Amino acid sequence: MTDVTKTATAETLSLTEVMQIMDVASTLRREREVAEKELDLPQAKLKLRERLLETARLTGEDVTEGEVDAAISLYFDNVHSYSDPAWGLQVMLAHLYIRRGLVFLVLMLIGIPLAAVASWFMYFPG
Repeated sequence: MTDVTKTATAETLSLTEVMQIMDVASTLRREREVAEKELDLPQAKLKLRERLLETARLTGEDVTEGEVDAAISLYFDNVHSYSDPAWGLQVMLAHLYIRRGLVFLVLMLIGIPLAAVASWFMYFPG
């Protein structure tokens, strides 16, 4: 079996193929710019600070810059934190649903012998 690969050069590419390659390159560049913008945390904090101070000024709230900075720090410190939900019926049902295969297996392992014993005593009492 031979491996035949076609090497594309600038001279062999059609106009459509060149345009597709340029479209891919443009899309990658735009996505990289968006990612860089979204992941620039100091700039995001600065913009949020400006918006909060402007909102406080427009609404007449008496908020200091230190309070806004503290609120922003607290928000970003807790933005990706996780805590388990409080235990209750819904959480228990969710855990049972997640483990439904194991629950079904256990019920079958207990239920089938229990049904066999019950039917034995129904047909052959005492």
